[in-house]
Amino acid sequence: FKACDGIFLNYTWKPEYLVQSKITAGQRDRDVYVGVDVFGRGCFGGGGFNTCEVALFAIAVRVLLANVS
Repeated sequence: FKACDGIFLNYTWKPEYLVQSKITAGQRDRDVYVGVDVFGRGCFGGGGFNTCEVALFAIAVRVLLANVS
């Protein structure tokens, strides 16, 4: 991670993995990108009309852990 511009997590991330990735990235937390599978194939949130909830969760993790490094 230190030798690249950013990291893109797979679509099958779990909430605890997202939290851990943010903590691990420290000040480079904006260089961690996550995908959302709108079809929900085995992904957090299940896709479909829940896709916005997954996006809001990802935003909440960023806000809640803003002071963690």
